[in-house]
Amino acid sequence: MESILTSGGDVPSQASHEETWQQIAPMLDGAMEQLGQKDHDAVVLRFFENKNFAEVGAALGASEDAAKMRVNRAVQKLRKFFTKRGVALSGAAITGAISANSVQAAPIGLSAKILAASLAITPAIGITMITKILITGLTTTAITVGIYAVHLQNQIGLLQEQQASFGQQIAQLSIERNDATNQLAALRQENTQAQANELELLRLRNEVTQLRNGQNVLPQSSPLKTNSPPRSAAVSILVETKFVLFPADDVQALGLRWTTDTEGNRVSLLTDQQFKTLTEAMQGASDVSVVSTPRVVANNGQQAVIGVTRAHALFFPDGTNEMPRVTYTNIGTVLDVRPFYSTNTSIFTMSYSAKLNVMSGDPSQPDIQTIEATNRMDLSPGQTAVMEMKIPSGAWMPDETNSPAGLRSLLLFATPQVVDSRDFNKAP
Repeated sequence: MESILTSGGDVPSQASHEETWQQIAPMLDGAMEQLGQKDHDAVVLRFFENKNFAEVGAALGASEDAAKMRVNRAVQKLRKFFTKRGVALSGAAITGAISANSVQAAPIGLSAKILAASLAITPAIGITMITKILITGLTTTAITVGIYAVHLQNQIGLLQEQQASFGQQIAQLSIERNDATNQLAALRQENTQAQANELELLRLRNEVTQLRNGQNVLPQSSPLKTNSPPRSAAVSILVETKFVLFPADDVQALGLRWTTDTEGNRVSLLTDQQFKTLTEAMQGASDVSVVSTPRVVANNGQQAVIGVTRAHALFFPDGTNEMPRVTYTNIGTVLDVRPFYSTNTSIFTMSYSAKLNVMSGDPSQPDIQTIEATNRMDLSPGQTAVMEMKIPSGAWMPDETNSPAGLRSLLLFATPQVVDSRDFNKAP
């Protein structure tokens, strides 16, 4: 899949931009409508407002890398839209034509939407757009110098009135932003407390497990060593995972370096920063769905199993007037993991098996399909393993309100972290 984030090679001529624009202009409104809100705003800022990726990220509240990834995916969606309607173009050709024509050559409907999107992002951008449109209208009107001066003066007066109105809107938005900031700070504090409570619960469970395992073992005395490394029995491993349904055609746009394991599944390793950027880019995407985020604590080298499922009733008529037979099955994810941490090499060796139960076929009498995959990977501290599993066409989850369009992949992210059980007993 091509990328639009870097440039190179021959630069398309102005004539080719005009030819491409004539092809896509009648369909551009419809193409922009099918984008999600954040993808739509990213395209407007990048190609209609000529903002760089840092400015796009700042306007969307994201990092520069996340903005690049979002713009890349949005352009690929535009390209697919035009291709389905008989206009096969590269992403570079589309973006070049849009940038060359910008707002002045865009259809009237799209120009209004660009202005509305700009105002929704920041009032300052909106003022710039209004000024550009008015000045363009003035310069294209064949009038005398005197009439032009009077008209321009009137327009300046209107702009000043509009600027005053925008100033009031900015003040109101600032108040609303401060309120939202305070609410966000309160929510973050509640989230931090909830995470602390969850870790405390995991610690207590780990202590209970160790107490149960050591009920019949007599204590042994040993000399104190102030600088001795932690014993392997005191080490536990926290494994945090995330199951995500992702459009199969867009997986390549994530920019990951994939390798194929013995079962045919694609796997990759992410740094902590790459994982944060990827998670940030996926947030708010309408075609991305987080199925579950299970986490489990396992003793070093021991197996742990965790499932995030729910029972779903299936009705099977028996061909008579009797009540249909009801069968309950678990729909969701199950993770079976055995992590090991080597204190000599500081390397994690993680063996895990993932399973996802989904539904397919007629919603009134659906079938149950199980997608399974196993993997074994070596990771350094701070790395995250990701594995891609293909989802059968037409598969769906019970809580999905719309039938998914196109093929999807299940991306499993797994991040191990060493936890010393003795640290749990320290005062905060």
